[in-house]
Amino acid sequence: ADRAKQIKNKPKVNIDPTEALIQQLKAENERLKAQAGGGEGPGGAVMTEEEKEAMRKQLEDEMQAKMAENERMLAEMNKSWEEKLKEAQEKAVAEGGGVGGESEEEKKKVVPHNLN
Repeated sequence: ADRAKQIKNKPKVNIDPTEALIQQLKAENERLKAQAGGGEGPGGAVMTEEEKEAMRKQLEDEMQAKMAENERMLAEMNKSWEEKLKEAQEKAVAEGGGVGGESEEEKKKVVPHNLN
């Protein structure tokens, strides 16, 4: 009986993890709507129209810079692929159509093949 008295039960609310996430996101959504509607900045201070416009301009400049950088990187990647392909084709033509420059007999000795 003394041992049964020492047992402590801790109640736990059964909440589905997805339900909890939905409630959390709804609360955050409401908070952000209130912040955007009230014209508050990240720190909770009220922003003037000039500050809003300056922030908008800064974000646009940053996004344009990122887009330009991404386009430059993409062009460089495509260019390097085309250059590699062109070099491989030129090398194959220069060596008589063979990838390794070996004759057919030498390839048969090294490369596995099946004959029927």
